[in-house]
Amino acid sequence: AAIAGKKGFPATAEELAAFGEANGLEAERLTSSLDKIVRLGYPAFIRVGTAEDARWVALLSVAGDTVTLTAGMNETMTVTMAQLAEAFVEGESVVLWRDTD
Repeated sequence: AAIAGKKGFPATAEELAAFGEANGLEAERLTSSLDKIVRLGYPAFIRVGTAEDARWVALLSVAGDTVTLTAGMNETMTVTMAQLAEAFVEGESVVLWRDTD
């Protein structure tokens, strides 16, 4: 099953970073592997699908081998890390966090 079907956030990395910043979050655009993004431990916008048809989803949390994503407001889905790894499109991601300083 395709993660998120054809849903996803219709935006560029710059727009997603600006969205995070407008909501009081720090945003960093990265080009990294899925493993490195997950190890950071922060929510992130990542691309899934195929190189020709990639779309943005938000990686909300990881608990063991279970990943929670959203492809739209108020809609979450749970997939395994293996399913996400299969759908992950290498390239740019946007990692979000709240600066506590």
